Amino acid sequence: MTVLISDIEAQLISRVKSVFNVNSKSLLRTVDSLPGEFDAKSVSLLALQAPAVYLLWTGGEGDGSSFPSINSHWSFYILTGHHGGHAQRQQGTTQQIGAYEIIQRLIPALHHYDISDVGTLVFEQAENLFTKELFDQGITAYKASFLLPMPLPPITDPGLLGDLETYHSDWAESAENLPMDADGQPVTHITNLYDEI
Repeated sequence: MTVLISDIEAQLISRVKSVFNVNSKSLLRTVDSLPGEFDAKSVSLLALQAPAVYLLWTGGEGDGSSFPSINSHWSFYILTGHHGGHAQRQQGTTQQIGAYEIIQRLIPALHHYDISDVGTLVFEQAENLFTKELFDQGITAYKASFLLPMPLPPITDPGLLGDLETYHSDWAESAENLPMDADGQPVTHITNLYDEI
């Protein structure tokens, strides 16, 4: 079964929403995919929806196997904004979850989380994304990064291929090294292979 990156993203967003749903109420205002780069300008707009978790597929590298697959990287950006100050953004209040609690719920809920027909998500690292610009805007930001080994779908669906009827090969060897049929003639093609099996 082919699982698209967008399907994985939707499954991860659903998982995060369920983790932060307590007594039929979300502890987060927003759980969504990040529409683009994580930078100070975009964060200032996103922080309006804090506390929030944003997900971004950041790419990946080939795993060296013969089957096309990648070690894909998924980043979860944790944003909090509280007018009470930096400590409240990190630790939270009785009315709003803080960044530390988001991180402490998020990482265990996603580490070794199984993505159906794809693989298992593995926690890599957490980062504090502090900058003076974010601090001045009243925003606290962290990132949790995960690795997901992910097969890529084949270009051609094998289910659409018909039975092999004829195989042809040009041999670069001399005639005496060619495979021979029952009459001692060189074999250059095989017909109706499946009928003979």
